[in-house]
Amino acid sequence: MRYFIILLLLFTALVVNAQNCNIKLTGTVTDSHDGEKLEFATLGILQLQKQSFTKSDGTFEFFNLCPGSYTIICRHLGCKDTSFTISVNENTNIAIVMPHKLNQLKEVDVKGDKTNHADAAGLSVISVTNQQLQPLLGGTLGDVLKAAPGITTLQTGATITKPMINGFTGNRIVIMNNGVRLEGQQWGGEHAPEIDPYIANTISVWYGAKAVRYGPDAIGGVITIDPATLPYNGKFSGIANVGGFSNNRMGAASLQLQNSFGKGRWAYSVQGSYRKGANVFTPAYGLDNSAIREGNFSAALGYKYKRFKVETYVSRFDTKIGLFKGAHIGNLTDLLQAINSTTPFYTTNTHSYAIGRPYQQAVHYTGKLKMVYDVDDNNRLLLQYAIQNNRRQEFDRDKPLNDSLAALNKPEFLFDLTTQTVDAVYEYSHKGLEISGGLSGMYQSNYWQGRYFIPNFNAQNLGAFAIAEYSFKKVKLEAGVRYDVRFLEISRLIKGKVISPAYRYQNPSANIGATFMDVVPGLNVGLNAGLAWRPPTVSELYSNGLHHGAAAFEIGDTSFTAEKAYTGSAVVNYQAEGIEFRVMGNYSYFDSYINLEPVLPPTLTIAGAFPTFKYRQGAASFTSINVSLSVIATKQLSLFTRNALIWAYNHTTRQYLIGAPAHRFLLGARYSFGDRKWFEKPYVEVSASHTLRQYLVDKDADYSAPPAGYTLLNAELGFTAHIRNSHIGITLAASNLLNTKYRDYLDRFRYYTDAMGRNISLKINIPFGEIK
Repeated sequence: MRYFIILLLLFTALVVNAQNCNIKLTGTVTDSHDGEKLEFATLGILQLQKQSFTKSDGTFEFFNLCPGSYTIICRHLGCKDTSFTISVNENTNIAIVMPHKLNQLKEVDVKGDKTNHADAAGLSVISVTNQQLQPLLGGTLGDVLKAAPGITTLQTGATITKPMINGFTGNRIVIMNNGVRLEGQQWGGEHAPEIDPYIANTISVWYGAKAVRYGPDAIGGVITIDPATLPYNGKFSGIANVGGFSNNRMGAASLQLQNSFGKGRWAYSVQGSYRKGANVFTPAYGLDNSAIREGNFSAALGYKYKRFKVETYVSRFDTKIGLFKGAHIGNLTDLLQAINSTTPFYTTNTHSYAIGRPYQQAVHYTGKLKMVYDVDDNNRLLLQYAIQNNRRQEFDRDKPLNDSLAALNKPEFLFDLTTQTVDAVYEYSHKGLEISGGLSGMYQSNYWQGRYFIPNFNAQNLGAFAIAEYSFKKVKLEAGVRYDVRFLEISRLIKGKVISPAYRYQNPSANIGATFMDVVPGLNVGLNAGLAWRPPTVSELYSNGLHHGAAAFEIGDTSFTAEKAYTGSAVVNYQAEGIEFRVMGNYSYFDSYINLEPVLPPTLTIAGAFPTFKYRQGAASFTSINVSLSVIATKQLSLFTRNALIWAYNHTTRQYLIGAPAHRFLLGARYSFGDRKWFEKPYVEVSASHTLRQYLVDKDADYSAPPAGYTLLNAELGFTAHIRNSHIGITLAASNLLNTKYRDYLDRFRYYTDAMGRNISLKINIPFGEIK
């Protein structure tokens, strides 16, 4: 806690030396289609992360601005997001005309990014902009997603992360990659999402009625990862990113190129990235065989004519990840010794890029064809077909004893998952009312080779949804309903006979919400209630064997029923002169929650000795509170804090659930120095994060007691350099600056090793041409 005291002293010193500013920016927002004054429009100042909403007469206000140039972003239901740059030196009044959303095929594209905002429709979305993403790129998708409030990560070692929203992960959250629901082998904490973070222009986390659209499994929410829109009527442009990381000597690079042709009817974008890292080091030792290699590619092509647009997208994600050898133990005695030891087996002092056994390799292909037809200014039809193939290979620590089999070097596991989806959506928007509805279908097949873990299966899903949003005076209402039917057919070979049990699951999902604007000036309140559900996965039903990447023996239960959750949430968002405060509370009650829990004793297999885990089902509840506060103290100084508290309780056993995240707190400050001749927007940011020990669970219920709480100090320095006609973004950052030794409760490999030590990164962002 001493780091928080140091930070508070630093804040005090900076406040004393900074200067107050009192410029007022006001304006009016209208619709270009009919000239209507727009209520509930969301406006943001990108550089300050400051936000305002329009009143019933379409007016808005920003207070306490300093002289300078600012990027204003405006968003409204039924209109296309608009951004522009304005210089203010005195009190200023402006008029903003919003282009109508459903008529956007005839519009000129607008430069800029969305701002971090709380959506007016239920305050139910949080977005991370391209500007916020740039300092984070080069790491894993989980590292990038941490920038959004309420998101933590489930880790397996230092290089494998999965996003977690309010305690939910895996099949309880939906990840949409460029409009396609990501379908991979999600039945393990070490099965990270097969998405290249470099493609992201905006990452958003959705709750409430809009999340209902994406079907079952969206209990915790929906994460959408959206690339930049294709630049119709644009010129050739591109962006290059390079980065270096000190801890594992990792290098990362990406390049994106885009252009339009054919008199603005055609547009394309191509993108590729590569990163390669050596062994990871904790503060005390290196982890043998923890290197990583990843190469990705994507391309998009679009055509538009009058009210019609068609776009195609293809991508390939390819990663090879070494698994720390100290987590794969040969016998029971050594396993217990490794868990109880402060120093693991198989440490190293070399930064080797070699990836030996054990390791996993995953290749994911995605293809998409999307067609949009604007019937008129208020009606739109969208059709989309997508296909994905996920191929995962997992290799044990040791090759087979048979020399001829060992020479083939085949994986002990091979999973091949193919998913096809079809979506048809109709949208209507007019005078504050927005309605959407549609159908979605999915067909999925999986087969395996090698050692048994889960059986082959086929799955089909058919769903229909309808969502409506309506605003009047100072109230905005939203409601969504969806009904899904899921078919699952298993194929198992037992005693020479093929056994094919079949399952059918069907349930509705629903959500209603309301937002009350300006309850008092600047105070907005959102309320949501819903019903969600999720069918059990094949791994939860049928797993019975060594889960290689997780270094665990896992056991399923074929008697499981579908999970049903009753959810409620409340959001309070307050904005005033130089301050923004947001608190979100969520409660979910499950009558049939499925949890993977450790059981004793460990299991000895032909591949070694491993902790044993079993899926269990029972009544459970999740309560979470997320609090964020941002204060623009002066022209130079902003202070912020983000805090997440989660309680996960098993009502069947009357104990807290194992595997839920511990309470987390973050306190930080950013100081901007003002533009210089060659440098624009230079800043320094310092933050301290503190994670408590997970004191809610029984310390004897796991193979190892929850580790101690820890505090990490992080720092970041960034600026934009003007070199000839280029504007090059440069970020120098340090995580775990003090090289603190710690273990994270959510890291499965905490049984064996400490977490990553100090990691200093340098990232350079080089745009060229005309960026849209």
